[in-house]
Amino acid sequence: MKKVIITIVALLSLTIMKAQEDKVRFGIKGGINLSTLTGNEFDFIAENFESKLGFHIGALIEIPVSEKWAIQPELLFSIQGTQDSLIFSIRDENGVLLGENDGAKFNYNYLNVPILFKYYLARGFSLQGGPQLGFLLSAKLKGGFNESESLDLEDNSFLDFGFNVGVGYQLGSDIFFNANYNMGLTNVVDNDLTDVNRQNRVFQVSVGYKF
Repeated sequence: MKKVIITIVALLSLTIMKAQEDKVRFGIKGGINLSTLTGNEFDFIAENFESKLGFHIGALIEIPVSEKWAIQPELLFSIQGTQDSLIFSIRDENGVLLGENDGAKFNYNYLNVPILFKYYLARGFSLQGGPQLGFLLSAKLKGGFNESESLDLEDNSFLDFGFNVGVGYQLGSDIFFNANYNMGLTNVVDNDLTDVNRQNRVFQVSVGYKF
C-alpha cells in the first residue's frame, strides 16, 4: 500500500510540474453523503439497514492536461456508515420493560483522497472517475438500547481503497456542482478471526468554488 501511495504522489507531482501554472485551479467543495455498508453480514439482514445521511467538506486542485482532460486530486473529510432501523423491546417474564432498541448508527469518519480524471463533454459538463484512498479517523456505534451510548468499534481497517464515478457541471468560471458515487473495495473489518466482510458505498452531491 505504501508503494501505491508513493506512486500516486509521484505521478501527481510530475503532472503539476508539466501543467501550465496559470491554468491550475484551486477550490473548495462540500455537500451531503448518503452512505451505507454492504457485505455478507449486511446482505443477510439488509431489510433492517438503510442509508445514513452525512456530509463531506474539503479542498481540491484541478490540473488541465489537454483541452478536454484534467486531473483533480481532492482532500475531503467525510462522514459515512449506515443505520439500523429495526425497533424492538425486551421484557422480562412479568412483562416489565427491560430495554428498547430504537435503532443504531454505524458512524465512520474518513479523510478521503480521491484522484479524479475529468473529461469535458461540452462547455461546463464533465464525466469523472478515478481511485480513492480513505484514511479512517474514527469508527463508532451509537444507539441500540441506549441512544446516548457511543462505543468505539474495534478491528477496523485504517485504509479504505475504492473507486469514484460521477458527473460535474461548471457554472461560469467559479461555481461548480458534482454528483459522485464511491464504491469501496476494501473490507473495512480488519480481523482474521471472523469472516465478516463490509464495504463502503457512498453517494455524494457537492457544490464548490474554484479560485
